[in-house]
Amino acid sequence: MKHFFKRFSIIAALVLVVAVGASIPRPAQAVVSTGDVQTIISQVQSILASLAGILENIKSGSFAAAVLPTLPDTAQAPDGPFRFTSTLQRGVSGNDVRELQSMLLDIRGIYAADVTGYFGPITEAGVKEFQKAYGLTVTGIVDSSTRARLNDLEALPGRIIVKVRGGASKNAVDGLAKTYGASVKADLSQISSYVLEIPRDTRDAAIAGLSRHSLVARAEVDQLALPVAVPNDTNYASEWHLSKIGTPTAWDSAKGDGVTVAILDSGIDSTHPDFSGKLVTGWNLVDNNSDTSDVYGHGTKVAGVVGATTNNATGVASIGWNTKIMPVRVALTSGSAYISTIASGITYAADHGAQIANASFATLSSSATIQSAANYMKTKGGLVTVAAGNYGTLDSTPDTTSVISVSATNSSDVIASWSSYGPYIDVAAPGDSVWSTTNGGGYAAVSGTSFSSPAVAAVLALIKSANTALTNTQVESILKSTAVDLGATGYDQYYGNGRVNASAAVSAARAAVVPVPDTTAPIATVTAPTAGTTVSGSVAVNVTASDTVGVSRVELYANGSLVGTDTATPYAFTWDSTLAANGASESFIAYAYDAAGNKGTSPSVSVTVNNPVAADTTAPSVTISTP
Repeated sequence: MKHFFKRFSIIAALVLVVAVGASIPRPAQAVVSTGDVQTIISQVQSILASLAGILENIKSGSFAAAVLPTLPDTAQAPDGPFRFTSTLQRGVSGNDVRELQSMLLDIRGIYAADVTGYFGPITEAGVKEFQKAYGLTVTGIVDSSTRARLNDLEALPGRIIVKVRGGASKNAVDGLAKTYGASVKADLSQISSYVLEIPRDTRDAAIAGLSRHSLVARAEVDQLALPVAVPNDTNYASEWHLSKIGTPTAWDSAKGDGVTVAILDSGIDSTHPDFSGKLVTGWNLVDNNSDTSDVYGHGTKVAGVVGATTNNATGVASIGWNTKIMPVRVALTSGSAYISTIASGITYAADHGAQIANASFATLSSSATIQSAANYMKTKGGLVTVAAGNYGTLDSTPDTTSVISVSATNSSDVIASWSSYGPYIDVAAPGDSVWSTTNGGGYAAVSGTSFSSPAVAAVLALIKSANTALTNTQVESILKSTAVDLGATGYDQYYGNGRVNASAAVSAARAAVVPVPDTTAPIATVTAPTAGTTVSGSVAVNVTASDTVGVSRVELYANGSLVGTDTATPYAFTWDSTLAANGASESFIAYAYDAAGNKGTSPSVSVTVNNPVAADTTAPSVTISTP
């Protein structure tokens, strides 16, 4: 058995090396062929088919040794000389890469599981043994830089998210795209953004150029975000997480009635008996149709944590009890999803009545586009929960007020060994071996921050149903202030504000003072250009706006004429100064609005227009009229 796992770990390492290869510049000669990849696929499929019995042996204690915490960051030689250097070359299609990526997620789950077994370290000698056994060429072992390369698999073809300045028309964006040989793939109008599709080899140069353009506020790679599930094992008696966070007591006062949680994922199995009567109309943003069937199996598991039918003598109980579920498919068949599609899912949820949206994908907290979409949802009174990630390492992403980032705990109220952590963590929640629904009408214990995140979404639903008069700011504050402080006293980077406590949160919500109507207007300031500046050509106008609840939109006017509207930070506009007379004084005023309709007015900023006057090279025309 030890030899099996040593071999298995080597295969996993090779699969990761192959999967990452698509994003690295390649020499002309082939190193790993399509046939090699198919051989690996066959071997991995055979291994996966045998894992159920093997894991049972491990759990029963038949094999004892140290557990390797997380494959990507620890699968390297201790002295570090044999690290990832180069990867597969030509001869492998994008579909091969994506299939291997999908398998990798399953393989990673074995390493991240909290079980006892032999996971021998991956060494150079081990890789050479694998080469000899399978006749393949291996070019390196993964290291801590692998995750960034894996996230860059979207590079076939390249995709860019461009946030334009207010006042930029769709025609202008189309023209801008053509300049870089790109085409507009999607319109994220709610957050003033567009998705451009561009050849991979020109993507980075295009981002650099677009970032400097007067019409553009921001340009970033439209990366693929990975689902963060760690598959495990078949209901109420096994659901330790419900009692751990005080859900049974919370249910005495609130069951999530009247609250809808959008599940932004791979879809949901609507035929599952535990979703009978629980789903509201959603949308498939990948294929742009109403088919929200689960194409990968991840979304059904996530949804079950939030809203599987409870007290029906069937399957599992969910934290949300009567909470409704809105299926929004954002993931490809590989389980991964483009950042832009997830952002569209958030705005779709906000526009279609969901009070909470959950996205169980890694690295979302660091995306400016996701933050813009989450801020848009907050202006609609909603909240967004996201998974911290399953890399078991420190992520230095700074904290953001846009989303609620969730780490995972186990049944001992300790951070899971595979849960990512850092200053961006807001709260922790159970995510290790929690029972949920699966595709095809089944049930299983699942692990990952993919499931701690929807647990928090469900607790938010209970809070909202306990006191419908609460603002989203109050709901989030109650979630954090009632969390059980674990680890270091006060806030820490593992548990954030603590492990959520549904019972205490619902009690606090019921006792909370009903907020007075919001009558406070936002504060707006035109920060550029500065007063007294002389301007010409296309003028970049920047505005800052803040509000006690949230800014819903900012409008910019030049001498009383609307320049444009922006709904997401940074509030940026472009004004064509050639529309004004040369030497004229133009005054910029910004108006910021909140969800309650309050309007804040910025101080006026006046500038002088001085566009170059073209030299007069046309001779006068003379006509003799008489005699």
